[in-house]
Amino acid sequence: MDFEENLKDKIQVLCKEGKAAFQLGEYDQARYKFDKALKAVNNAIRQANDCLEFEFDLNLLISATYRQEYQFSLAFQYCKTATRIATNRNDTLKIAKCLHNRAEIYRMCESFNDALVNYDESLKMKLQIMNENHSEIADTYHGKGLVYCTLSKVKEAQELLEKSLNIRSSVLEEKHMDIAISLSSLGSIYAIKCQFDKAIENYKISADILMDLLGNKSIHLAKIHQYLGKVYYRKSKFDQAISEYKKSNGIFNQMLYYNCIEMANINNDEVKIRLYQSKFSDASSSFEKSLQKQKSILGDNSLLVAQSLRNIGLTFYKQSMYKEAMAKFEKCLDIRKEKLGENNLQVAQSFADIAMIHCFQSRYSDALLLHKKALKIRKDILGDESIDIIKSYYGLGLVYTKQCRYDDALKMYVSAMKICQQLLEDNNIYLASLYYGFGVVYTHQMRYKDALLKFEESKEIYQKIDLENIDLADVYGNLGAVYRLQSKFSDAQLHYNRAMEIRRKWLKEESLDTAASYNDIGMMNYSQSRFEDALSSFKKSLKIYEQISERLPIANAYSNIGLIYSAQCKFPDAILNFQKCLNIQKDLLGDCHSLVAASHNHLGMVYFYQSDYDMALEKHQFALIIQKELFGHDNLHLVISYDNIGRIYCEQCKFEDALKMFRHALEIRLNLLDDGNLDIATSYRNIGIVYLHQAKYKDALQQFQMSKVIRERISDESLDLADSLYCIGCVYYHQSKLVDAENMYKVSLEMYQNILGSQHLAVATIRDCLARIEDRRSNYEDALRDLENTRTIRCGIIGEDNVYMASYYINIGDIYLHRSEYGKAMTSYQKSLEIAHDKLGKKTLIVADICDNIGTIYLQQYQMDDAQNWFKKSHDIRYSILGGDDNLYIAKSYRNIGNIYKLQGKYEDALSKYNNALEIQRRKFENDENLEVATTFSGI
Repeated sequence: MDFEENLKDKIQVLCKEGKAAFQLGEYDQARYKFDKALKAVNNAIRQANDCLEFEFDLNLLISATYRQEYQFSLAFQYCKTATRIATNRNDTLKIAKCLHNRAEIYRMCESFNDALVNYDESLKMKLQIMNENHSEIADTYHGKGLVYCTLSKVKEAQELLEKSLNIRSSVLEEKHMDIAISLSSLGSIYAIKCQFDKAIENYKISADILMDLLGNKSIHLAKIHQYLGKVYYRKSKFDQAISEYKKSNGIFNQMLYYNCIEMANINNDEVKIRLYQSKFSDASSSFEKSLQKQKSILGDNSLLVAQSLRNIGLTFYKQSMYKEAMAKFEKCLDIRKEKLGENNLQVAQSFADIAMIHCFQSRYSDALLLHKKALKIRKDILGDESIDIIKSYYGLGLVYTKQCRYDDALKMYVSAMKICQQLLEDNNIYLASLYYGFGVVYTHQMRYKDALLKFEESKEIYQKIDLENIDLADVYGNLGAVYRLQSKFSDAQLHYNRAMEIRRKWLKEESLDTAASYNDIGMMNYSQSRFEDALSSFKKSLKIYEQISERLPIANAYSNIGLIYSAQCKFPDAILNFQKCLNIQKDLLGDCHSLVAASHNHLGMVYFYQSDYDMALEKHQFALIIQKELFGHDNLHLVISYDNIGRIYCEQCKFEDALKMFRHALEIRLNLLDDGNLDIATSYRNIGIVYLHQAKYKDALQQFQMSKVIRERISDESLDLADSLYCIGCVYYHQSKLVDAENMYKVSLEMYQNILGSQHLAVATIRDCLARIEDRRSNYEDALRDLENTRTIRCGIIGEDNVYMASYYINIGDIYLHRSEYGKAMTSYQKSLEIAHDKLGKKTLIVADICDNIGTIYLQQYQMDDAQNWFKKSHDIRYSILGGDDNLYIAKSYRNIGNIYKLQGKYEDALSKYNNALEIQRRKFENDENLEVATTFSGI
């Protein structure tokens, strides 16, 4: 029976309408037309050739609609029916078309190997019956090219897509939809290769063709606007990117085919900009909606699902919620590795994401391993110049910075900068990030001018591209830190406040970044001895951390609070907080971690202040062992421990051991830092302190002067320079050059007051020194007045109940002793002893000194038994703390006992003690030209 002409016409009209709807992306409408046509075919006589021809085409077309809607089982079902028809007719071209369609389904459901097999089978069949210059061949090349693009085989993808375009251009009209699609696909290749101008050109030509063919309402045009948005996003042109995304969304909103995966993808791309703008709640909500939509259609194991998981992970990361971010990134990586294999750009991206989290959790070796893996993959696929390579270099630079490998970090940033300047325009987020990275390194290297310059350049870029986000807040925070480290507190406060404003604009009060602002402000107050204000800020940050249950930041807050209590001489409270911090760190990070080492060092310092040198030494040595294990023997992390151990040895009068530690630290600093670095000045100062204790005044002065020269080069007024002047003043004081000492102290005092104001602990220390000069000049009233001023300063800062009051009463007692007012002297020393016992315990060096002073009063009053008892107490305390006889403090005890024997007429016993003292002093001092030896000789 002939196929009726009117039915044939009806079917042809339905097919035409369906194809038109399909081109627009209205797949429901297209399928409705195709289904209607297929029913008409099924009602007709089945044997008719025309009928069978229609039946084949319609099954394949319906399969394509389901394919585009990610309904893969139905797509395969209709494709199978078409294949059966083609096979029954033994039609090679139709079988090849079915294989091609099946390959397209496999590509979209991410079975890439199956897709390539089917493309190849289809291509082989097609080439048997047609020459290569045919649109059907072009279709297969195009499909294979898209697979290779997804698999990050960029070179192969480009070759196939260019082949496809060349064929289509030769056999199709100039303005044909397939040519538009080819141009768009090649545009994506150019975008991957950072050839942004070529990408934009291709996308715009493609868009023009689509507009001419289909008007402004097609899914393909919507996708072109999405792709343009992605390019502008990568170029940091966020306004243009948003404009393109809105055009894309606008097209979808007009279409019947509205609730689709592509819509979710475009929304995700637009939301990424909100993420850069730090609109985290908006971003998180949108990403989660997209994820659920994708899962409902594609299942849990899709590349689009993986991308949404990554987007959510980035949202967590931006909010410093590292555990949550890691969980999302690892799920994303698992899906990508399963789908794509390991040598793929998307997998490299996941490696870099996870490396970033490892870095912020201080797992540096893990971070480096993954960053290097990502870099290798990216170089293999993209060559040496790509935005992805910039990202890898930046990530490596960040890890090297955390490891104090500053030269390595700078090399990474310089390499990234060269690529950035070649690929991108001047104002882009990558360049802003690199300037930020340089600034962080320069800050650690104490190159503050360079750091400020780089942070300012970073800030300017963010302002020029009108991007006020959390990254900009970090820039302001770091600018504040540099000003704080230079003691420019008003500038620091200004920048810290700006950082806080931005963070509060975008974040809840209970966020890690807001807590970071409180930490910054707390550290500034700490630097200014405004301890209660600092404590308040640190407690606010602790409260936030506890509310969001981030344990590592909680540990950091405990550490900061410990610093305050330590500065206030509330040592039990300090130890309690440092120990809390250490316990959390060890629980989360294990025993061998840089943060654990830092906590051991903090605890060691508190024990040092309490004269518990054995415990202090144990803690600092723990820290040093960890740092050597993590960083090797030539790393700036080690110098802190070396310096701390050196201070203990110096206090124990183990001067050679102290010098060995300080020289180790100096050698590392000289190897890794520029000659004019402030850290090197610190080493010279520390060595100078040892020489000062050894009464090697010429050598001490030389070291202090070397330190001063470096510090003057950095700034003509700074806390570091004030410290150098103070140290030089101490040398002059011990040389009895009281005028020179006074001049140095006064210049140092003026500098401290200009920077810190008059109410600061450093100011009180200098005033103590000036009081001692007045005491030695017998200007006792002036000395007493100066000491009263220092008491007022300290009590105003840390209250009446503090260990400094012990030193105050010692100094008062010394003045009364020199005035021979023994009753007042004894009262002052007894008050000092009570405070020292209460705050530090009964066995500390300051207690030993007080016992000496009380013994001296009894000696002056010829109460020999009492004097001997107190001197013995002093000797026993020093011996128990310092161990053995080889110590200047023990020499002092021997000399005091010798004084008793001398006054008792026991000259042989006196000489024995004096000689014991002299023997120790000659071992410790380079020559006999110092006050301690002179005093012993006087006794002899």
